[in-house]
Amino acid sequence: MKRFSQIFLGLSVLVLLAGCAKDNYNKWLTSGTWNLSSFNLETKTVTVRTYTSSANVGSNYTSISDKTDVLSSGTETYTQTTTNQPNTGASSFNTDVTTTKNATTYAFDKSGTYTMTATTSGVSTQHTSTTHPTDPPVGNVTPAVTNTNKDDWSWQEDGSIKDQILINGFGIVMIKLTKSSMTLTYNPSTKQTSTGTDFVGDYTEEVTSTTTDTWTFGK
Repeated sequence: MKRFSQIFLGLSVLVLLAGCAKDNYNKWLTSGTWNLSSFNLETKTVTVRTYTSSANVGSNYTSISDKTDVLSSGTETYTQTTTNQPNTGASSFNTDVTTTKNATTYAFDKSGTYTMTATTSGVSTQHTSTTHPTDPPVGNVTPAVTNTNKDDWSWQEDGSIKDQILINGFGIVMIKLTKSSMTLTYNPSTKQTSTGTDFVGDYTEEVTSTTTDTWTFGK
C-alpha cells in the first residue's frame, strides 16, 4: 500500500481497554483476520524561511504542505497540496490527487508475528495548479497488485491492563479494541528550527508538522 511505511513509521500504540484481563487482549487481537474498513490521515507541514539580512526580507516565504489520505468503501483517495506564499508577490499552489482501490487485512498470531496483506489497483490521477485550477481527473486504471509484509508485534507492559503495543516496522499506535472491532489513532506534532545559507543568504527556517491519523478495522 502506498506510503505505508511513512504513515506508520515511528508510531506508538496505546490500547484503551479498561477492565479486561490481558488474556482477552491476546485472544481478541490474534483471533481471525482484521479487515481495514477505513482510514483518515491528515498532515499539515508549515515551513517558514526568514532571511537574516534586512536586505533580503523580500525573499522570505512560507510553504504549506497539506496531505490527506482517506479510505472509504474500498476506495483510497490521496491528496497533496503545496501552497507557496512569498513575502512579496502572489501565492501559488499545486495539487495532486491519486485514487486507487484498496483492500487490506491484518492478522496477528500469538507468537508475536503479524501479517499485512494489501491489494491495490489504480483508478485515476488528477493535477491542478494556480495556472490550471480546473483540470479534470485522468483515468489511470492499473491491474491489482498484492503486497504482503510480515514482522513482529509485542505488548509493551506486563500488567493485567495492557496500555501499549509495539508493531515493528510501524512503531506505536493508539488502539480501542473489542472482540470484533479495532481502531488505531495517532496524533503527533513536531516543531524544528534550523539555520542555513543558500544563494540568497543566511536564513532561519522553522518547520511545524501536525498529523491526525485514524484507522478502523472489523471482522
